[in-house]
Formats: sequence, C-alpha cells, structure tokens
Amino acid sequence: MSPNKRRRTSSRCEEQKNMQKHTADECFYYHTLDTLPPEVLEIVLRLLPLHDVATAVRLVSRSYDLFRRCLNVATIVLNASFLIAGTKLENAMKHIESMIMKVKTGADLLTFSRVFNILEMVMAQYKMLRAVTWRYTHPSKPEKFSRLCFYAGSLLDNLNSLLHRAINCPVSLLGLQRPDSNIFFFISDCKRFMNYFEKISECRVNR
Repeated sequence: MSPNKRRRTSSRCEEQKNMQKHTADECFYYHTLDTLPPEVLEIVLRLLPLHDVATAVRLVSRSYDLFRRCLNVATIVLNASFLIAGTKLENAMKHIESMIMKVKTGADLLTFSRVFNILEMVMAQYKMLRAVTWRYTHPSKPEKFSRLCFYAGSLLDNLNSLLHRAINCPVSLLGLQRPDSNIFFFISDCKRFMNYFEKISECRVNR
C-alpha cells in the first residue's frame, strides 16, 4: 500500500473514531436526570428500590432545578406506591381467604387462619399510616399547601416484600410460636415513621 493511501485510510479511521466518540457522548448526555422527560424518569424510578427513590434520588441537590425535578417525580412514585400498597394488601387478604375456603385439614385451616390474622395486623398498621399521612400526601385541595411525600421508602419496600411472601409463600409469614420477626420490624418502622411525620412534616404545614 502506498504512503498516500495509508494516510487516507488512517485519516478515515480517525474520523470514524471521532464520530463514534461524539455519538457516545451525545447518548450519555441525553440519558441523564437533567434531560429525561418526567414521564420517562418516573418509569425509570419505578424500577428502583423505593428506599433509593426516597433517598438517593429524592434528595439530589446538584442544582436547584434538578433537586425540584427529582423531588417532584420521586414524590409521585412514592405516593403512588403507598396508594397501590393498600390494594395489594386487600388482594393478599382475599387470596388467603380463598385458600382458607379450600383447605381440607384442620392443620391447614389453622395455618392459613394465622396468616390471615397477620395480614389483618399489617392492614391495621397501613390504615394508621393513612390516617396520619393521607391528607398531606393526597390532599383534596392541594392548593392549600404543597403535596407532601410519603418518604418512607424502606418501609414500602418491606411491605411489598411481605405482600409478595403472602401471595407466593404464605407460611413464610409464620414463626414457630408467633409471626415472623419481619412483621414486628414492619410494625416498629410504621410507628417510628408516623411519629417522625407528625413531629416534622406535619408541623411544617400547620405552623
């Protein structure tokens, strides 16, 4: 190959590399939190653990605009997850009720009745959470104050995990003599969050 042809070939290769690098840079730029449409960002956030949405995403503070953007979308995702959790819980209880109707032994009846009682405990906690937070996270007249975020992401993750177990392996919610320890951890988290929400978030609105 002649020297001139080598130089032309080398030049074309360099141009192709530069174009590929430029394209890669553009792809990277257009897939940041700053540039994603809110609807797409919401879809992405729904794939993350809710604990991460409530902390790493919701509290992004590189710039004020980015902070408001992430806060608003994270609030939508977390509040919607809290709302959907109630429906999931009702469905789980109906599922266990249907299994109780189908049992053939006294032992199975006792087992699934205990599972149902555990879900009633969880439902009682969920209703208390709603009683404390609902008028702030889902206000009927949002113009009176800014909608607050149900920012207990880890609590929602734990609840979703419990409901998944209730549907797919109900007996896993049972301990030897009492409910599985995760049930008590969930109840404790609920109480801790409600106390914090009332003292901090609610006071900011009502002061």
